Amino acid sequence: MKVDLTSVEALEFSVRSLILGETVREVASYAPDAEKASKLLESINHKGNIGNIVEEALGLKVNNNQSPDFKELGVELKATPVEETTTQKWKAGERLVITMISYQPKDNEIEGRNKRFEETHLAQKLARILLCVYKRPSEHKGLDRGDFPFCKVTMFTVPAEDLPTIRQDWTDIMSYVYQGRANELSEAMTKYLGACTKGADGSSMKRQGYPPFALAKPRAFCLKTSYMTYLQNNYIMNDRDTYVRAERIGGDFETVALKRMSRFIGMTDIEIAEQVGYEISARSSWSNLSFRMLGVRSNRCEEFLKANIVLKTIRFEENGTLKESISLPVSDFLSVFDEDSFENSALCDYFEGTRFLLSIWRKEKVDGSEVCRFLGSGFWAMSETDIYGGLQDCWLRTKAKLTNGVTLIPTFLNNGSVRIENDLPGMGIPGSIAHVRPHSKYSYHEIKGHVYANNYKAGPEFAFKLPNGDWMTKQSFWLNQRYMVSVVKGLGIDI
Repeated sequence: MKVDLTSVEALEFSVRSLILGETVREVASYAPDAEKASKLLESINHKGNIGNIVEEALGLKVNNNQSPDFKELGVELKATPVEETTTQKWKAGERLVITMISYQPKDNEIEGRNKRFEETHLAQKLARILLCVYKRPSEHKGLDRGDFPFCKVTMFTVPAEDLPTIRQDWTDIMSYVYQGRANELSEAMTKYLGACTKGADGSSMKRQGYPPFALAKPRAFCLKTSYMTYLQNNYIMNDRDTYVRAERIGGDFETVALKRMSRFIGMTDIEIAEQVGYEISARSSWSNLSFRMLGVRSNRCEEFLKANIVLKTIRFEENGTLKESISLPVSDFLSVFDEDSFENSALCDYFEGTRFLLSIWRKEKVDGSEVCRFLGSGFWAMSETDIYGGLQDCWLRTKAKLTNGVTLIPTFLNNGSVRIENDLPGMGIPGSIAHVRPHSKYSYHEIKGHVYANNYKAGPEFAFKLPNGDWMTKQSFWLNQRYMVSVVKGLGIDI
């Protein structure tokens, strides 16, 4: 069987055309090595052999290489079973094993430090999985697995909303590995991403490369069966895409990107939107408009994904002041509760590994209407000096406050409303480049049993619980306006 490797989309289409509707046995008959395919069919009840049959049929050599199966396209190939229940829903037949967990420092380190999640083979494989789903009866014991038909072939990636949980599960698993405690791992200790055993009888125990160098069962990262059942029902069998087709800018993409953006300098958002065929209608419009100016539709642009580039729009007021700047997700702020050092924090990890394309705008009044004029763009990454200077200072102050107790003070205003003040790091601290402030649709606090909310819709889901039992509106790290003004000026953009 020949597959088309000219693009991810071509690969998906060609594999779908070749195996969709075919039984496992029919797919095995396409393998170039008929003898090897026959042996795999003979031992087909062994977990993983159906996946190996698909690999053989597609001309891939079965091996234990950590790289994606289709290395040229960064695509991993996986086969997985699904069962239809009596309520006409789908049930995953088993966990989806992704890649082995290494207990050796040489595999887990890069440039003298532990790898970040995005730098791992696991993240590479989760980004693009060509998932070949075969259907089996709920009562399948004793049946010939060669008769099971392939019912779905789709490109899959972990849904964006689940990625923070996957990343946290990976962090929890690797913390045991780094401590030489992989022998204490269990699949039940995490949420979506599990550490399942692989061939783990007594003879296959592995010596860990971290003190105290104890023996441990071989384990692999897997998407748990319960999570796979959720994915089958909500995405895969429901024909709901999880993988967003990446667009490309092409060439020396940073140079090309800036050149494309520069065409619009001096134009208003209304003028630009009309030119690129986009309707401004929501708060996120300036980000979406900036992508259209680049010639793409979202941050799924291939070059952005590979280089971990994030587009951020910055809008100045008419007088050159800045009311909003770069923030981090709320989930990253909550991780401070469990982080043991700044070097291992989500805040440090984000700015060490992220490069930004800043799209700069200024509000103006034109014929009595408010518009935003495009001033320019530039690529920027935070310097090591700032990361381990002002940014680290903000994290340390925040960590200390969360550990020792945040003070919440209700202030009753003349209009009858209540403002809750706290002593988390604000913008006024000398030398700091970041601060903490709310990042939530509604304000909700519970202080010593008294509830303070700014809207009847506000509830605990818009807050997090402090160690003393009080509830505080969800917060986030933000870069100071003064700092961002200096960054924009450093790009040579006249505000």
